[in-house]
Amino acid sequence: MTGTHTTAAGLRPGHEPSVAPAVILHDGCVLLVRRTVPEGTLLWQFPAGRIEPGENPQHAAVRETGEETGLCATAIRSLGY
Repeated sequence: MTGTHTTAAGLRPGHEPSVAPAVILHDGCVLLVRRTVPEGTLLWQFPAGRIEPGENPQHAAVRETGEETGLCATAIRSLGY
């Protein structure tokens, strides 16, 4: 079987991510945000957004968390990048 290999984030090996999600854990709870417009059946998701030019995925995830929730977050580690 042939085809293009992709990772869990939908990336082909050697390609940079264009969207950065943030997985926020606190006291055994996970932060989710409710989408204002559902995408198919997706209504709840991790805070996430596009990586701006010159920005790394960690910074984008922290920035998007602040924009979407008003919370201050700190990137501890990368998952999957």
